[in-house]
Amino acid sequence: MSLFTVGQLVHISLMPKSEVYYKTNIFEMDEKYFYASAPLNHEKHEYLRANIGQSYFFEYHSQDGALCRFDSVLMDYTQIPVPTWKFQIPETHKISREQRREFVRVPADIPVKVRWMNGNDKHSADVYSRDISGGGMAILIPKNVYFQLGQQVYIQFKLPNYHSEVMLAAEVTRVSERNDRGYASVSLQFLGLREGIRQKIIQYTFSRQRMIK
Repeated sequence: MSLFTVGQLVHISLMPKSEVYYKTNIFEMDEKYFYASAPLNHEKHEYLRANIGQSYFFEYHSQDGALCRFDSVLMDYTQIPVPTWKFQIPETHKISREQRREFVRVPADIPVKVRWMNGNDKHSADVYSRDISGGGMAILIPKNVYFQLGQQVYIQFKLPNYHSEVMLAAEVTRVSERNDRGYASVSLQFLGLREGIRQKIIQYTFSRQRMIK
């Protein structure tokens, strides 16, 4: 079972699988305990109340993209030098793991070459990504480029942590409305992605997540 890591963002709530959750950052771990920042609900601009001795419920994504859950009792709470919540690290067998795979999506400005067919005509465009995950990416297309839901395209890009270019097929799963400048956001689902390359993408998303906190 893959445990969360220092610098990782996790969700915390008062009830298991709650739709109301707060975000906290793991900033220190030792053999028995992990230490987290004060949990914040960004939509409500509200911090979670700290009650020592109360159980809290956590969700996070492991490095292979699986959704993991566990609960832990708040052991201590301090405000100096910064608000810090202290929890006991759960035993491995007490961490539940969802069978379905979900991936952390992070903002990323990566040059992407897109190729597609329109009838018998071949087309290509140089664009930039808006975000990326182990399952897909979103790109920003200009006003002279059009895609339809379900359309298959071919993309080529290079990750900072990977020496070779990634080339693969992708399916269009969402196309946003055009903005005032004629640009649209297009969500792509990776097709036929080799697991080794997926792991490189996931590693990149985790490093990006730590970088932008």
